[in-house]
Amino acid sequence: MKYLFETNEQCAEFGRAAALLRVWLGQRMVQHIGNQQLMAPRISGFALTMVLAWLVRSVNSGGVTGARLSSSMDAHQLFKGAIEFLAAHDFNHGALQFGTDADMAAFGSQPGAVLVDPSASVNVLAGVQTWELDALRLHAQQTALDLNHHSANHFSRVFLSAALTDVTAKYDHVFRLDIDLAPFLAARFGSDMNVTVRAAELEHGHPVVAVQHRIAQLLSTALARQTRLVAVHAGADASFDDRIKATRRHVFVVGVVTSADAQRLVDLGPSPDAQPQDAAQFRTLWGDRAELRRFRDGSIRLATVWGANAMPLEQRAQIVPRMLAFLLRRHFGVRAQPELLHADDLSTADSARPSEALGDVTAESAGRLFSLSTRIVEFASTRDLSESDVDRVTFEAAIAGFDQLQREVKALEEKLPLRVLALHAVAPGLRYASLAPPKPLALAQGRGDDAYVEPLHVLVEFTTSNKWPDDIAALHKVKSAFLLRLAECYAAAHPSTHVDVSSRFFGYGAQDGLLTGASSMQLAGADDFDYERDSFVDIRHVSSGLTFRLSVLCEPEGALLAHKAQEMVRAGLSAQADALQCAHRRWMRTTQWRAMHHRQILDLCQRHHPAASLAIRLLKRWLSRHMLLGQAVGVPDETAELLAARVFTDPWNGLAVPGSAYAGFVRCLQLLAEWRWAEDMCVVDFAAAGSADNEDSARVASARRVWTTTDGLSADAYATLQTAFDAAIQRKDVRGALRIVTAEDPNAEWWGTVSPVLTRRLQS
Repeated sequence: MKYLFETNEQCAEFGRAAALLRVWLGQRMVQHIGNQQLMAPRISGFALTMVLAWLVRSVNSGGVTGARLSSSMDAHQLFKGAIEFLAAHDFNHGALQFGTDADMAAFGSQPGAVLVDPSASVNVLAGVQTWELDALRLHAQQTALDLNHHSANHFSRVFLSAALTDVTAKYDHVFRLDIDLAPFLAARFGSDMNVTVRAAELEHGHPVVAVQHRIAQLLSTALARQTRLVAVHAGADASFDDRIKATRRHVFVVGVVTSADAQRLVDLGPSPDAQPQDAAQFRTLWGDRAELRRFRDGSIRLATVWGANAMPLEQRAQIVPRMLAFLLRRHFGVRAQPELLHADDLSTADSARPSEALGDVTAESAGRLFSLSTRIVEFASTRDLSESDVDRVTFEAAIAGFDQLQREVKALEEKLPLRVLALHAVAPGLRYASLAPPKPLALAQGRGDDAYVEPLHVLVEFTTSNKWPDDIAALHKVKSAFLLRLAECYAAAHPSTHVDVSSRFFGYGAQDGLLTGASSMQLAGADDFDYERDSFVDIRHVSSGLTFRLSVLCEPEGALLAHKAQEMVRAGLSAQADALQCAHRRWMRTTQWRAMHHRQILDLCQRHHPAASLAIRLLKRWLSRHMLLGQAVGVPDETAELLAARVFTDPWNGLAVPGSAYAGFVRCLQLLAEWRWAEDMCVVDFAAAGSADNEDSARVASARRVWTTTDGLSADAYATLQTAFDAAIQRKDVRGALRIVTAEDPNAEWWGTVSPVLTRRLQS
């Protein structure tokens, strides 16, 4: 305390900076799940105050190179410098000391991290577990990136975020482990006391802490590639005062933050020839799961295989939970749900268990493992499919069918009036965002449980031409003629394919060939035009079994509608002008905005964040269960997708990017409930999707010691969006409505806003 007092005298803002660090730590280390409080962490605000003093005072660093903070800095600068040091320094591998008087060899023989106080006699970090320091570093990395981000004031997410203390929202996977401590404590009270176990218990000071450390060490070692953090929280009630209570069960909460390799099908291990000791440890961890394999580079290594290349995205997301359940079954005799521990995994885990394994798998008192993240993902699954059909009904199969259709249509170019420039998919089922993967029509009819299979909407864009008519009605007839010709050519090239040419206005199956709605002939031919009534071609694709609905994307049509609207304005015909402007907006929404939105969501789900697809589907399922999904009843599909994209492109509440659909869905609900829609702008920055992976950002920033990101919206672009939002508030266009903007849609006019009444209902 004397040393801290002297530091406070030398640095005027030291006390305030230390207070900020304590508040920051309290927001992240005090944990609860629901109403249940978990055991308090062993890392304290005093330890961070000592770290800050170590940075401020010019002392010997003990061989560790670290940033030094000037005593003339203000509290914010000191706090920021301390956070950046915590983000870059690994306490588990780099000991710190004040001065040079400490016997570091003696402290190094103790387990855990080392921070020797100025008296050279006390380790300030004694008793702090490895995973707690890893969690501290992970939080510091996220905070360092937030503090250096130019887009907004991050005070609330750094100091006021309540989500950081809720285990259900903090981790990608959450498990409840109900374990029997009797096998571990048997040596403590038995006649043949196990000296090693007893020594471990004494070292940690409590039997629950000793078991907690053993679980965390096992999982962190085995899942080092798949996870960035494995946190094991113990329940707050840990009183073992007598022998009877010592045999009671105890509940641990295991939280996992996944890495970019979480969905890899093969976990590579060491080579038995080059690393015999590591290979023996790998076999002890995984048992018969560890296989000796030869890889393409010629190396022979141990590996564990968790699926085939054709494994669907939903099953890939469960690889880490399966691995964790397997390890706990093998080493602790824990029972798990059938969704977590498959039959083949169960038999493999029970065979040749290691001698130091705890628990009897056949006993009634065996521990139990429950996964909330696994059970909640089941709500997005398709339940009416047999096991043999699951592999056929996937988004990948639908996208592959669309790619084949595109090649087939392009092959007809010589028979069409204009060359086909591109086919633009705009259906949610072709961007991993529909409630369920598109189902082949033959499969649906075979089961007889689908009265209607929604076709997948595709826009056909032809090369430009100056021969398009200048009249709206005539242009519609030319578009219909193009579709008729396309249908004839495709049917001739693929005789087994069923092709229907129809109109949305007349209904399915119109055969007269005049596919322009009668109402579109009135008022100069366009005032009542609705693109949704336009003509289309339905192609029942043979190879994929899907139905694709093709419409013509005609660029001159949009310019013609805008020009006609201006003519009506100049003529003073306000009713016709409003109708034409509305028609132009509908045309833009259907052909331009929806196509751009499709590309953005597809890029997000396919390239950057695979978990975003299942999170979007869970959110849509939740909205549909409340009968609030859809343009007509509440939240448009595109708005729901933007809401989920916001969570993945710009993590909210000081949390990292979600690594699982469960975490993404929970944070979407938090965003809905806690965002101040009437006061704060909610922006989706798709340009930052590639850099939103904090794992890569933290790794690069740690190496360079520069905690900033360059991707995403610039400061000027963000200021432009904020100006537009402030103007909307002045016009009273916001009023608490759910309003999501993007760089391309600064006024949130593409999909509209959700009404304030419905927004309050969603928040409740």
